Amino acid sequence: MKNISNVRVICVFICLFMIFLGAASYVVRIGTRTFISLTGKTNGFTAWLFKDQPTLNNQAENKPSLKMPEIVDWVSMYPFSEETLKKADEIKAAVKNAGADCTIKVSNAEKQAVSTEAAAQQVQPQKVITMPSFNIPGKFELERWYNRFFRKEYFSQAMQKIEDKCHWNLMPPSGKSNIVTGAVKMTNGHLCVLSSRRDMTALAESIKSFDRFLKEQNIPFAYVMAPSSIAPDDKIISGHWDFSNQNAEELLQKLGNAGVNTIDLINMLKDDGISYGDAFFVTDHHWRPETGVWATGKIAEWLNKNAGLDCDVQLYKSENYDKKVYHEWFLGSYGKKATLARTKPDDISILFPKKPVKFHYVNPSAPCDRTGGFDVIYHYENIEPKDYYFQNSIGAYLNNKYAAFIDNLDENAKGKVLVVGDSFLILVAPFLAETVKRVEYLSLDYFDGSLESYIKQNGPYDACFVLFYTGDLTDSIDFTSHHDMFDFR
Repeated sequence: MKNISNVRVICVFICLFMIFLGAASYVVRIGTRTFISLTGKTNGFTAWLFKDQPTLNNQAENKPSLKMPEIVDWVSMYPFSEETLKKADEIKAAVKNAGADCTIKVSNAEKQAVSTEAAAQQVQPQKVITMPSFNIPGKFELERWYNRFFRKEYFSQAMQKIEDKCHWNLMPPSGKSNIVTGAVKMTNGHLCVLSSRRDMTALAESIKSFDRFLKEQNIPFAYVMAPSSIAPDDKIISGHWDFSNQNAEELLQKLGNAGVNTIDLINMLKDDGISYGDAFFVTDHHWRPETGVWATGKIAEWLNKNAGLDCDVQLYKSENYDKKVYHEWFLGSYGKKATLARTKPDDISILFPKKPVKFHYVNPSAPCDRTGGFDVIYHYENIEPKDYYFQNSIGAYLNNKYAAFIDNLDENAKGKVLVVGDSFLILVAPFLAETVKRVEYLSLDYFDGSLESYIKQNGPYDACFVLFYTGDLTDSIDFTSHHDMFDFR
């Protein structure tokens, strides 16, 4: 019995010692990380301590460190006028008159976003105001340490394997616009998320209101409908389990009936004989960069025809690009849901136009201000090192969506274009800048200022596009948050 008691004491001591080591290592890493953040200095000890995070060690690699996006006070820079805010009530009334089954959130508590005309005149259009971020000290480090130590993705992979063995095919219910949030595998091996049937009246009314505003500003406008990875002619899913294409068709019809210009990339993809399997990632909802080049060519054709520009559309042929391929590197948003137990990582390409360009690229949220060749738009810290579950490799393009601009420094380049939309625009904006003098892009779930104020202050523009993919389409708009992607006020 005495020997058993001694064994128990030793086991308890070992457990307590392991807990102490874990707590001590956490404190040391937090302190060292804070030291690096404040001083920017690294040494052999920090290199060893953060060998699992090479971006914190600039001795080993001369790469930019991982940073959270800067918080920019867009509301102060581009304030909402009372007239602009009232448009939410107008859109809500139009939806109600149409008898549509849509949800429009309008609140009187928007006064904090309203500024007088005098205050608006004091705002400097190019000034970026950086606000302090109130992160919990060590929260990021704790989460990363926890995930690295326990490797919770392995538990998810194990559960996926058990689910497949049992043929459960469990799919958790979703909220806003999808039937399920779980990743469903299609017959072509691609993963997808299923979208329910929605009334498109609210979105159509909001886009029509924005179109009227742009006509007052004499700015040509088109709504660009980007496809999802679910083909309209998919006889098993489309129209039976997923209705994203039906939602898109309804929205385009409503806009067309109202005289709003549209670019239907869904039908264009079919007309050009491009396979959905080739056009999209297997594990993600985004189209591949090569498909983004093709889509940019279609937009450039519209600019030539409707905005009087002279874009060289021949540039957007695949043979005009070199590429660096990262093989089996990218696990997209659907792949992270399914885990490596049910799918394999995608290849992802970094494209380089063969025709030399010189860009000036400014992204306040990164923040960065770069001048150079096409590769200035790349944020390699989002793709290297390889990490299936913690990296978003598609963010190598423009550091994801946010709000930024690209100037083409070629003296022969012409045109100024604004692109508003979702993350699909990051695989359009840099390629469009090859043939346009200036491309500005905004994602309204990040940009919380007034879009109308932004256009008035930074215009005039030769054209404006709104670009969304079918999976974004929903039957509700929240005008109270100023972060809804369909709030174009």
